[in-house]
Formats: sequence, C-alpha cells, structure tokens
Amino acid sequence: MKVLKVFVDFADAMKELNDAERGRLFMAMLEYARSGAEPVFRGNEKVLWPVAKGNIDNQQRAYDHICAVNRANITSRYEPLRQHTNRNEPKQDKEKEKIKNYIDDEEDEDEVSTRAREDPILQQYDEAAAAIRLAYMAHVGRAPLKGEVERLSMAAVNNGMSKLLAAAISQAAWNGAKNIAGYAVALLEEWAGQNIRTEEDLIRYDRIMQGARAGEYSAWEALREMRKEI
Repeated sequence: MKVLKVFVDFADAMKELNDAERGRLFMAMLEYARSGAEPVFRGNEKVLWPVAKGNIDNQQRAYDHICAVNRANITSRYEPLRQHTNRNEPKQDKEKEKIKNYIDDEEDEDEVSTRAREDPILQQYDEAAAAIRLAYMAHVGRAPLKGEVERLSMAAVNNGMSKLLAAAISQAAWNGAKNIAGYAVALLEEWAGQNIRTEEDLIRYDRIMQGARAGEYSAWEALREMRKEI
C-alpha cells in the first residue's frame, strides 16, 4: 500500500505517549503499510498498535477490493474484444503489414502525405505518430525509435486512444519506466477498459482513484462515481 490515511483524532489517542514513542509508532505504521511486517515495541506505543493496525488493514482491504473489481471489469470488457480479434486476425495482419510498409517506405514526404490522406487508416497512424514524436521529445528527451512509434500508434489507433498518447507517454516518463512504450501501451489499454477517452475523463478518473486510495470512497462508491462521471 503506497498511501496511508491517518485520521486527525488519532492525535488525541497519542497524548499519553512521549515524542520517541510517537515516532516509533508512526514508523511502525508506515513499515506495516508498506511490507506487512509486524513491529516489536519497547514502550507504551504498543497499547495503541491494535487500533493503528486495524485502520491500516481496513484501508488495505478496501484498496484490494477496488483493484479486484477493476480487474474484473477490464476482463469482462476485453474478453469479447479478444474473441472478436481472434476472428479477425487475417484482416488485422493485413492492416499491420500496410502500416509496417508505410513506416519503412522511403518515398518523398509529399507523396507519403498524399497517400495518407487517401487512406483513413494511414491518416490515423500518421496523426498518432506525430503525437508520439512530440511527446517523446517533450517528456522523454529524445526521439522515439521506429519500433516504439509502431507499437504505440497501433495501440492508440486500435483502441481509439490517440487523444491520450501524450498523457500516457508523460506518465510513463514521470514514473521512471525503463520501457516507455510498453508502459504507455499498458496505460492506454487500462484507460480504454475504463472508457476513458479524453484528458477530462482522465482527470476525473485520477481524482476518483486518489479518493479511493485515501479512503474517501469505498470500492462500490468509487465505481459508482466513475460510472456517473465518465
């Protein structure tokens, strides 16, 4: 668990503890939330540990439940898509080959742009590729590799997520991902599973999930808020 919520009235319960005991109690709470390791206390802080532990366990159960519900929702959304994809693999292979040829093509830029305008699929790829290159320069500090452009653009176009390419690449870079393209593709697929299509949707989703992690929403309340707002 990465976020630990402590209610302000817990300070009243710690009034009888000295500074050292309070410090040991808080460090024990943080370590327990991070690793689940049970502390061994040397002072009066052990009296308050059952209360602190119960609060942490409740938060962990709520967070785990939200994650389980989200995984179930994503699975239910993607299983029909997976079956549909399997039935249409020959067609998709042709589209992938078309895009690969488009990437590898060394024709004059004006001719390539003209051909992209004539083919809607290539036009979508062209727009996604441009967004990927801009986002990489802005957030990663380098130009993307050809394989990165191909992987990200395919994920964005196939899932209808081109508008969130920059956000996914930015978040991957911010989180220090070693595989920027893989991390960003995973984000795009997760957001698509939550029906998040725009930056406004993403802002609302992040706010709701932060509230859930902080204990402001129960699992079902968080889901209800997402259905209501997104």
